[in-house]
Amino acid sequence: MLSNKTLQKLALVTFLITVPMIAILYQSGSTAIKSKNTPLYPSMVTDLGLLSKVTIEDQSQTLTLVRSNDTWSIAERNNYPVPASSVQELVSAIASLKIVEPKTTNPAYFAQLDVDEVNEPNSKSIKVSVLDNKELPVAQVLIGKRDGELVGEQYVERLFARKVAEQQTWLVQGVLPLSNNVKDWLNQPLLGLVPAEQVKRLAISRPQSAELVIAKLTADQQDFTLQGATETPGMRLDLDAINTLPFEISEIEIMDVLSADPQNAQNLDWTQSVAANLETFDGVSVKLNVLKHDDQVFAKVAANATADVSPELKLQVDKFNAEHQAWLYLLSPESYKTLNLSSADLLQTNDPGETITSIN
Repeated sequence: MLSNKTLQKLALVTFLITVPMIAILYQSGSTAIKSKNTPLYPSMVTDLGLLSKVTIEDQSQTLTLVRSNDTWSIAERNNYPVPASSVQELVSAIASLKIVEPKTTNPAYFAQLDVDEVNEPNSKSIKVSVLDNKELPVAQVLIGKRDGELVGEQYVERLFARKVAEQQTWLVQGVLPLSNNVKDWLNQPLLGLVPAEQVKRLAISRPQSAELVIAKLTADQQDFTLQGATETPGMRLDLDAINTLPFEISEIEIMDVLSADPQNAQNLDWTQSVAANLETFDGVSVKLNVLKHDDQVFAKVAANATADVSPELKLQVDKFNAEHQAWLYLLSPESYKTLNLSSADLLQTNDPGETITSIN
């Protein structure tokens, strides 16, 4: 599900208020009065069980969300699963768009509103198609410039829209959780199985380097300790960096995904990867391997559970492995920097005379 913060970022990419020649683009009279506050798509089907496909298309790519039974996935990513709730949110939002007023019907001005066809040169429009079980469209719309604002505590968007194959453009209002970025359709974060506040031990290992280990004795212990730190004149532990690290790793987001088939994995030497192992107080551990290859950051994950965990937790671990074992994940360069640390990176210059002592 896309968060309010994400929605605001999406809306503020382009701005409604910068459109020129507003007098030409505006239409008044009986059409405006008749259509005001009416749905852009009256009686639109929103039951996911009656829908088969949602496509999101821009000039550079197409994302096709397809349904198989009650599961939704991205066709262009080997049918990687996406949350049905996110698909439902988008479909319901399209059905909830209300007309504010009609705009131009002149194709010469479509590009100024970003509602021209996606295959037009330099087009910035996003085309959304919602298809029923017979693959007939229940909605096909080009989304253009958008702007959002807080009205009291409620976030509201105004955006330009044009139904496919029609020349009438509209200014509409609603909250549209629309993204053509794969990242926004994936379950986040990658290590969602591990709550950061439950981390007991974090170990990071790198090829030909000493292992970095931070740990707590109890869940309510305030600070992690850096194991094996030696007395260093003029340096001290950076407790903020140490305590933040498990949260940063547990919140790492997926940028993209690809199947872990031999063709994708053949050039990846995982013996050269950075490995982070997070262990929790309730007996779960997750190992994250991250490898930088050809300016891309690849990752794979696997979870484990001790013999004494609850049956419910064991099921969660099994489900996590079933969902992740067939996939490789692309992470951001910043995620690699977060993981590629040594113990020295968790020290900072001390006040004169203070030292750090050995922690075991």
